[in-house]
Amino acid sequence: MTAFSGQRLAGLDLSGLVVFMEGCYGAETTLPEMFRQQGAAAVIASKEATNNRKFRVGPAGKLGKVFVSSLLKGNDIDLSLYNVKEKHAESAKKFVIFGDSRFRIST
Repeated sequence: MTAFSGQRLAGLDLSGLVVFMEGCYGAETTLPEMFRQQGAAAVIASKEATNNRKFRVGPAGKLGKVFVSSLLKGNDIDLSLYNVKEKHAESAKKFVIFGDSRFRIST
């Protein structure tokens, strides 16, 4: 059972959007492909666990903040994920890109 069902995506136009999935093992589900089928330019998802109850906040939230900040500065997805890996090397190894890694958002 997942917290978000891909069925909720049916009929949505996600063209040009970038999706950063914070959930554990998101890369191991069909959700990245479902987002891509609805038009998302790229999906970044983890192939491992992304939370740690000991620290209360999962590393994905911190990584997502660095990733989005980098995208908003005009960097492409590939460089934005690289920036995440520079700041959070161990946690960032878990994340993979589905889609166009050279995509830039328009601000």
